[in-house]
Amino acid sequence: MRYPRNLKIGDSIGICAPSCGITDEKKIKRLDLAYLQLKELGYKILETNSVRKEIKGRSAPSEERAKELMELLENPEIGLVLYATGGDVLVEMLDFLDWEKLKNIEPKWTQGYSDITSISFLFNTILDVPSIYCQTIKDYAMKPLHKSLTDALNIAQGKLVVQN
Repeated sequence: MRYPRNLKIGDSIGICAPSCGITDEKKIKRLDLAYLQLKELGYKILETNSVRKEIKGRSAPSEERAKELMELLENPEIGLVLYATGGDVLVEMLDFLDWEKLKNIEPKWTQGYSDITSISFLFNTILDVPSIYCQTIKDYAMKPLHKSLTDALNIAQGKLVVQN
C-alpha cells in the first residue's frame, strides 16, 4: 500500500464537494465552526469553489468537481482532503479524474463516508492508497470532538490508534 505522508500541525486541509455542496444555513454555520475548530488545532483550510454551491444535488458540473479534487490531491501543501458531504451523484465525476496522474503523485489522506465510499474504494483498489472512513467536514464543529474524529486525525498524523 502507498501510505500518504503524515499530517502535521501547520499543514493545509483541503475541502471539496465531489457530489452535493453545502447551502443550508444551519449546515454552513457548522461548516464555519468546523473550520474554526480545525484552525484552532493548528491546521490551515483550503476550500474549493463548489463547496458552498448546490444545483439539483450537485455542487458543480462533473468536470469541475473532478478538477477541484485533482487540484487538492496535487497540491503539496495539502495533508488531508475532507469531503463536504456524501451524495448520490459523486459517481458522475469519476471518469473525469486523471487516474494515471493519481498513480504517480504523492498520495494524500482522504476522509469521508457514506456515498464517499464510491471514491474511497477506487483509491484503495486502483491507487493502492488507504483512506479514512469517517465523518465529513461538518462534524468537526462539535465540541469536544467525538473520539472517531480525533482518531481520524491521529491516523492521518501517523499515530497508532487502538480500537477495542
